[in-house]
Parts: sequence; C-alpha cells; structure tokens
Amino acid sequence: MNRQIINNMIQSLKQVDGLSEDLILVVNDRLVLEYVGGNLARRSKSYENAAGSRLMKAFPHCGKLLEPAIRRVLDSGKQVALENLVCAGSDELWLDIRLAPIHNEFGKNIAVMAACRDITQRKRHEEALL
Repeated sequence: MNRQIINNMIQSLKQVDGLSEDLILVVNDRLVLEYVGGNLARRSKSYENAAGSRLMKAFPHCGKLLEPAIRRVLDSGKQVALENLVCAGSDELWLDIRLAPIHNEFGKNIAVMAACRDITQRKRHEEALL
C-alpha cells in the first residue's frame, strides 16, 4: 500500500511538472529518490538518472543539507522550511526549501516531498539594500 501512495503522489506531480520553477523531490524513508522534477531540476546534470538513486549520490551539493531535515520530517511528521546557500559546482544558489511528510493510511510517515526554489536573485537584492 505504501508503494501505491507514493506512486499516486508521483502521478499528481508529473501532471504539473513543467509548470514549476522549483526542484521537486519525493524521497522515501531510505533516502532514495522516488521522483525528481520541476524546471530547476533540469539545470542539474544528475537530473535524468536521479530517480532510484540515494539523495546524497544524485545531488551531493544539497544532500548534506537535506538529509538531516528529511529525517526530522520523517521522525516528527511536521513540515520544515529552510533557506540555505548551496554550492553546486561553480555556482552558488540560495534555496528556499519546503519539506512535507507523505504518510500512509495508518499515519506512518513513508516519504517526504521537497520543493526547492531558487531565491538567489531575491537574496542578492536584499544584500544590496543593506
């Protein structure tokens, strides 16, 4: 049943995939990527082969940041929001990251959906105002 719940979530996300500027991830409780989508995802060289890989292997630049936060969501069942500077190769990106639990019919947290938005321009404008 858990597999079906995750598959239903993925099908819903695929319907709106091209509309999102964000990086959208679904990560299971073993920290394996079930889904990777959104326009920000397509900027990464790891994007196409990422589903089925461990988060840290597919996206090492943000895996270090996301893994503890995903564990927190899985353990607590509560949403988490972060803003962090991430180095991706020679690029530095500020990401606004929102994590939400996906749970089964018994309330057990089985995966996490992450939406990561590039807020680099906003952060640069904020710094310029200081």
